[in-house]
Amino acid sequence: MRKIPAFRQIVRKPTLEEVKDAVESVIGGNVSHHKSVCIYVSQYYAGAMLNEIGQYYGMKDSAVSQANRRFKDKLQKDKTLQKIVEEVEDRLKMLIVET
Repeated sequence: MRKIPAFRQIVRKPTLEEVKDAVESVIGGNVSHHKSVCIYVSQYYAGAMLNEIGQYYGMKDSAVSQANRRFKDKLQKDKTLQKIVEEVEDRLKMLIVET
């Protein structure tokens, strides 16, 4: 998909709260990767800006960026994490379709 500003405004993206809820529904709240998955999905799937994510999770923009870079490296090697991210994205797709 091309990045056309008008199109991006039409397409509904999940909120940070919806991302957090979807992650919790897939892996629960006490799993060590919970926050990392939330941050990653918030940026790469929901399209949230670094400053939005940082404000929501009490982090600086640079910390969000570094956390995503580290998580992305783990994600490439870990099939379990890949499955978790896919399940979260599937739940978010269903949420967007329902609204």
